[in-house]
Amino acid sequence: MKPQAHIGHLFYRVSWNDLDTNYLRRLIETARAEDIEGAGLKKNSRTGDVTTLALQAEGNAAADLVARKPMNVCGLNLVPLVLEVYGGGAFEPFAKDGQRVEAGAQLGRITGDLKIMLQAERVLLNFLQRLSGVATFTAAHVAALGESPTKLLDTR
Repeated sequence: MKPQAHIGHLFYRVSWNDLDTNYLRRLIETARAEDIEGAGLKKNSRTGDVTTLALQAEGNAAADLVARKPMNVCGLNLVPLVLEVYGGGAFEPFAKDGQRVEAGAQLGRITGDLKIMLQAERVLLNFLQRLSGVATFTAAHVAALGESPTKLLDTR
């Protein structure tokens, strides 16, 4: 019997389907309110997305999500939810959560209204960078443990 076989019931891998999308949508709405509406700021503070407000262009556009560094991808399933909260758009993934990619790898393409994409960009990238950062950091620790009987069980 393998040493850890008796503790397998204490842990499991969480998948996207285990997550409550209504909770995630509320989290994204909160981030949007803070970013665009200035939620939590005093009344006389500057609010809004100045870049998007200054933009003269109108219409649809496309944007590629590209890895700046080698990384483990995490959070791509949030992209359509973020776009939905901001008002729409489409996402075509070219990578999968958990996949290791090299710098320059295209993770996916967003298409839709230019102004919606610009408004959603900061919150979208914040989620992807944070989640992929945790996944990359965790993968490095799992690799360091190698074939040892020690297993990394939680990243909270």
